[in-house]
Amino acid sequence: MLSLEFSQSKHFVDNLSENVKRGLRIKVRRGEMPGIAPIGYINNKNTKRIVLDRRVAPKITEAFKLYAQGDKTMSEISQYLYDNGVKTDGRYNKRKGAIKRGGNKIKDDRIKKILKNPFYYGYFMYNDELHKGEHTTIISKSLCDKCQRVMERRGRAHRK
Repeated sequence: MLSLEFSQSKHFVDNLSENVKRGLRIKVRRGEMPGIAPIGYINNKNTKRIVLDRRVAPKITEAFKLYAQGDKTMSEISQYLYDNGVKTDGRYNKRKGAIKRGGNKIKDDRIKKILKNPFYYGYFMYNDELHKGEHTTIISKSLCDKCQRVMERRGRAHRK
């Protein structure tokens, strides 16, 4: 009897897993990135879509422009964002049952991830594949490419 219950339980879990995966694949095919919105965007709980954060998005766009000029460091971009009210947000820690305090400067490694993120020019990564998104973009592909060239140029200077 226990074996039959275990078998039914396993079948339910397997079906649930397949249904979730199917739902995520459908969402990706529609051009919607599953998961948490990058900084400059917010997850709309009503529509279940990622939408522009009208307060933060212009500052992220300006950060890309500043970095693309080639004379600003990641730290200077971080400071620019901090000075303009773009800070880390609080996160809930499940193990400790508390909210980690936000309101800090964004660290340089996160700035680098922002500057490399294709989401800002209309694409997103899912399962290690690049997909075209249906969300509002805040930069052009050419601006992102300029940032990548600046990063590449700076990266070579520090190698031995």
